[in-house]
This record gives sequence, structure tokens and C-alpha cells, in this order.
Amino acid sequence: MSDIQQHYFSGLKWTCSFLGVVPLYSYDMEDTDKEGDVMSETSTRDSMSSVSDTIGAVPTPDNISLSSCGSSGQMSCDNISNITSPATDTDTTLLSDNEGFGTLRNMSKTDVTPNIEDVKKLLTCSACNDTFSEPKLLVCLHTFCEKCIQTYREVDTDFVICGYCRTCQPKPWNGSKGLTPSYTHEDLLEITNRPESQPSLCQACEKNDDPQFLCTTCNVVICKPCQVAHANLKITKKHTVLPLSLANETPLSIYAGKRQVICKEHDEPIAYRCVPCGLFLCHTDLSQFHADHEIETVAEVRHRMKRNAAELERKVKQSILSSKSAETLARCRKERLNEKFEAIESKIDTVANETERCVRQAATSMKAQLSQQRGREEVKIKEVMGEAEERLQSSQHLRRMLLSVTKESNDLDALTFLSYCEQSYEDFRQRGSGQKTFDSDIVFLPSPRLSQILTSSNIGEVREIGNYPAFKTPQVLSSFNVLENVSGLAANVYGEVVCTSYHEGKCVMYDMAGRLIRDLSSQVVRPWDVAFTDDNTFVITDCGDNIGHGSVKLFSPAGTLIKVIAANVKSPAGVTTDHSGRLYVCDEHETCVKIMSLEGNTIGQLKSWNETYLFQGPIFVATNVNNDVIVCDDHRSIEILSPVGEKKESYAVDGRHDLQAICTDSSGQILVVDNIMNGLHVLTAGGRLRRFVSFSDITGLENIRCVCVDPSGRVLIGGRSKLVVLDMFEEC
Repeated sequence: MSDIQQHYFSGLKWTCSFLGVVPLYSYDMEDTDKEGDVMSETSTRDSMSSVSDTIGAVPTPDNISLSSCGSSGQMSCDNISNITSPATDTDTTLLSDNEGFGTLRNMSKTDVTPNIEDVKKLLTCSACNDTFSEPKLLVCLHTFCEKCIQTYREVDTDFVICGYCRTCQPKPWNGSKGLTPSYTHEDLLEITNRPESQPSLCQACEKNDDPQFLCTTCNVVICKPCQVAHANLKITKKHTVLPLSLANETPLSIYAGKRQVICKEHDEPIAYRCVPCGLFLCHTDLSQFHADHEIETVAEVRHRMKRNAAELERKVKQSILSSKSAETLARCRKERLNEKFEAIESKIDTVANETERCVRQAATSMKAQLSQQRGREEVKIKEVMGEAEERLQSSQHLRRMLLSVTKESNDLDALTFLSYCEQSYEDFRQRGSGQKTFDSDIVFLPSPRLSQILTSSNIGEVREIGNYPAFKTPQVLSSFNVLENVSGLAANVYGEVVCTSYHEGKCVMYDMAGRLIRDLSSQVVRPWDVAFTDDNTFVITDCGDNIGHGSVKLFSPAGTLIKVIAANVKSPAGVTTDHSGRLYVCDEHETCVKIMSLEGNTIGQLKSWNETYLFQGPIFVATNVNNDVIVCDDHRSIEILSPVGEKKESYAVDGRHDLQAICTDSSGQILVVDNIMNGLHVLTAGGRLRRFVSFSDITGLENIRCVCVDPSGRVLIGGRSKLVVLDMFEEC
């Protein structure tokens, strides 16, 4: 129950005590001063159904509630002080069960009679000194008119401040209309404002104009002589007759100012109802045709209908409150979503701008390289042109000398000079034999990843986290035998599965039909876990032959060892990758999760936060689409951390469970294997348990240790020596 409801029922209980009545329902509120047990709803109906017996036995004012309660089920305050009993020392007051009332309480004549003026003072607003108009209840339990709260609310503030005690509370989105109504004051206002009406003529003799009594069985008001006759007749002596002052709102008020419902055949008031036949009867019809049927009086019918109407009104009010609460929740959800969408849009812009910045930075770097290459080529070209110019000048000079010797010199001089020319030609020819060539070329080769981005225009993905798929009975799609004691499991987009076995020292790649693709056992020593990257390469953590000899290895999609990412790791265990390409490797010996790049650079580690150690023994790790890090710690808890290591949520189990491998799916669900219970814990992205799925009915699936989800959403479970592919969730 909310604080507002507790305040409301506390105030309602005080008012009831002031008026001399007791609330029927406690609504599970602690009440150490309460005498006796609170009547249950069933016992209340039993006590209400027995009211007619009480009325028939003793002419007390018990039937006030049958009629003196108006549409709201409350007694008129003007009549409270007039309640007396002509025949007994004790008055018994019955209120309707509307708003939690409807039990009997004996009131001694020595009780102090409530003063109606005091009640009316309770209905005066302390702000305007006038009767409440649409009273609103604040969290401090002070009540003001709605218009007074609007008038005196301090401007330019998001809070409503009590004008009496200065207590602050948040202002509802729709202003003072959204404040909780004070139902106690509303009911008291309805009681005090209810008009009174009484018949002015005895309806038995139709002569006396001073009716003083009401027969609740016949639904007629009668005078004193008719009351005496009513009590002496055998047929009517058991009827309940009340002083009219105690029955202002009797069932007769329903017909106030109207003609009584009279049987046209027998000219008698219709005062009974046959339950099996569903007919309303006069006394003659009852005695002649329905004597052996179950009969109820019209007063009892009206009483039951009024009680049902009061209960329905209570439910409607609860529905109104629930609807308003749902509307408030929806508005809060809308505000949170708007903030979330704006944050995501900002993040998308940031990613796009960062991508553009990185691309432009890379382009600037490549242009600088191109400029340097251009300078080198220009120097080369200049050297070639210089050598060519020198050879040209030497050749032209030699040719002129040859022409001169041929025309002007004698044979002996010509022979001597020709030998000189031949030697000169041979000299510059040999100097030019090492001349540079232009066989090379320059091209630009875009990065393959850049080509993927340019062709797909994909810089990321927007996903809805929390829209989890519905469960269905796990259906086995396929199963096949794999390694003994599988410790790690991963699947890629091609339907290929890589299994590792720490105890057997093996690593094998299968297809979805269970056919062996490649045995990688010769390239590992004691492989623990495996994880695929976005480009379908996969990473294996290898514990080696001793502590400190572990390593993290990268393999191609075909299963070829590419390189050792990290060596001399003490005790590598679970491994995973995020969408940024970073590796998360559990190190059980150092009780931390190491963060690495695929190139082998150490980025950081998750070990402690605010001087508090995060783990006792991390063994498996996974990430979700938000890059949150989910760690299975010491087989007993699941820790959900932010990318920087801040602890967000935790899911813990007792000694009856043994948590093993974990993975996430596209909707953000966290799947955790339980070895002892032989099942799967399905958690929300926030770490709350959605359902535990047992696999005890699946033949051959035992001692399960690992789990993964393939790109199509199928769940792969690895047991002692069997791998099972399951269909567990409906399509979103």
C-alpha cells in the first residue's frame, strides 16, 4: 500500500471513530490498538445477510444502513445525533461497506454524542475559511481546496508546498488536479449536503398526517395507531418497525414523491421477491403460489443491491486510481524514452563524427605520404633529365669534332683524333649505362574494412534492449556427439561450431550436422574457452602446461593459427569480444578480467572499483550490445559491470547451484548454465531472473557446462559429450 493510501485510511479511521463507527477492512494496516479480529469480506457478507434476522428479532435501528445511506453508502450526519432506541439500552448502527465501512458496533448510551458543528469544522478549508471544494490530500495529511492550492501555490516551482506546515511534495504533471483526492472529506461533504425528505401522510390509513414510524418490511410509513395495529396483526407482527427519525433514508426514499409499487391484481404493496422464479410478489401471491419457495424481502434485495453498488463504486475508484497510476507510469516511460532516444541520437552523431574525423585524419596522413612520394619521384625525374641533357651535349660536341676531322684534317691527324673520339664516346656511354627507369607505378588500395563501410553504409545498429522473446517448450532441433567434457563453445554465421575441452586438451571444429571440419588439437595444450570476432576469426584461451604458461591465440575462419595475441598469461579462462573489437579474458589466478586488443596490446583490467574487489574467481565472461561486461564469478554469482568496471547489478545463487558458462542474445538476455540443476537461468539485461529452464527431460543432456546462441537465435548447449541445438524462444 502506498503512503497516500495509508494516510487516507488513517484519516478515515479517525473520522469513523469520531462518528462512533468502526471500519470494516484494515487493508493489512498494522493496528495494535484494535480489539478483536477484522471481519473478512466473506464473514462481512454473512453478517450482512443475517441483518434481517436481527431486525426481525429486535426492533433496533439496524436497518438504518439499508436505507439511511445514500448513493455513497454513508449515513446522514444530521441524523447521527438523533439516533435513539425506544426499546433497548443499546443502539446498533450499521453503515454500508462503501469505502471500507459496514460492520456493527454497539454504542452505549453513555457515549458522547458527536456534535455536527465539530464535523462541519472538519470540512472547512484553513486557506479560504470556506467549506471544502474538491478537497486534495497532501503528503503531510493536511487538506486544502484544489482552487486554494492553485491560488496559493508558489510560482515558478515544481513543488507543491503545504500552506500550514510548509512540507514540499513534487507537483504532478497536470497540476493540482493530479493530487490525491481526500475521499474522507468528500464523503463527509456528501453526507452533510444530502437533502432530507419524509412522507407527510400515513400510508396505511391515509388519514393521519403525522406519520412517526416506518415498516421496513412493507416499505410504508405509518402513524402511531397504525403502528399498534401493525404489531397486533399476526401477519405483520414480526415486521420491523422503526421510528421515522431513525430511518430518513430508508428504502422508501427510493420512491419519495412517487407512487408505491402496488400489485394490480390484489391491490397490495409488492414487498417480496421469489428467488428461484425471479418475480416480485405481494403477500397474496406469496401465500398462494410461492409459499414453499425461497423468499427475500424487497428491503433485503435493495440492501444487497446497495451493498453491491457500494462495492462496485469502491472497485471503480480503485480502477480510477490504477488508471491514473498507469497514465503516470506511461508518461514517465515517455520522458525516459525521449531522453534515451536523444542520447542515442547524440551517440550516433558522435560515432559518425568520430568516424568521419578518423577517416579524414587517415586521408590527411595518406596525402602526406603521397606528397613525399611525389617529391621523391620529382627528384628522380630531375636526375634523369640532367643525365640525358649531359649525354646530349657530349654527343653533339663529339659529332661536331668528327665532322671537322673528316673535312679538314689529313689522314694521320684524322686517325689520331678518331681514336680520341672513340675513347670519349665509350666513356660517356658507360657513365649513362646506369640510368634510372620508370617501370614502377603508384596506386591507392582502400582498407577492406573501409570498403565494407562504404558499400553497406553501416556504422552501427540500433537495437531494443528489454523486448524479450516469449518462452516456449524447448524443442530439440539437432544433437550430435562432440568432445568429452566440453569447456568452451562458440558458433559463427556459417553454421560452424568450435568446441574446446580443457580436461582432454582438444579443440575441434564441427558443422551443424556434427561432421568434423578440422581438428585443432595440435595447436593448443589445454584450451579453456573460445569466442568468435566480427570478421569470423576466433580466439582461444589456452592454459598451457602450467600456471604462467597460458596464452591467447587468434585463428582464421578456416582454423589456421594466425598469431599468439598474448603469451605468459597466468591462468586464462573465459573469453569474449565486444562490438569494438576488444577482448575480455578472465584470469582466475589474478582474480581479474583483462582487456586486450586483437593486436595484443593491453588496454586495462577489471579488478576493483572504489577500492573494493569485484571478483573472487572470474571464470566466464560475456558482453551485450551495450558493451556491458557480464562475469560468472566463482560459480555462485553473475556480476554485470559497465565497460569501465562500475558494478551495475548482481545475480547470486546458493550452494544448490553451480553456475558455468554464460552468453547473451540479440535482445539483451543473459543465459547462464547451471551444472548441478541441469538447466538454464534466463536473466534480463538488468540481471533479474525471467525463468529457469530445466533440461532434465532431454535425453542424454547431462553435466552441461557451456552455452552459446548462434546468429539465428538458436541455443546451443554443450553437455558431457553431446551438443544439443534448441529452439526455446518465440520470434519477436
